[in-house]
Amino acid sequence: MVNACVSKSLRSMSFVLAGGISSAKETLTERHRKRIVRDKITYGKHKNWAHTSETVKVDCLTFRQLMRTVGRNSIDYFSLDVEGAEMHILNSIEWEDINIDVFTIETDQHREEILSFMKQKGYKWIQKLQGDDIFRKIK
Repeated sequence: MVNACVSKSLRSMSFVLAGGISSAKETLTERHRKRIVRDKITYGKHKNWAHTSETVKVDCLTFRQLMRTVGRNSIDYFSLDVEGAEMHILNSIEWEDINIDVFTIETDQHREEILSFMKQKGYKWIQKLQGDDIFRKIK
């Protein structure tokens, strides 16, 4: 396990704690900020919502550094669900260094941008799931 965030432009990021929907301040959209406020009212008493709205600073690695740390240069299946920061992560991947076969990407936010980006990277859209899209590398 690697305790780090992924970015090729930032050395660290500050995460706003909010249970399972915690998000980096640097990529937090207004829509997601409102969701945190709304969900805190509903779930705030649950133990995984402890410390909600506090921030935690996390050091970032480039995607290349992360892959070296785990000793891999290919990924069979990559699930990307980072509460609105999907484009930040996709833009941080050194695509020439890695082979990723299949992606599931949360596309509740920035869907058209993600679809266009993945097509440019040589991926074929396979299917839409609730809030997610599946892509496969064109071979």
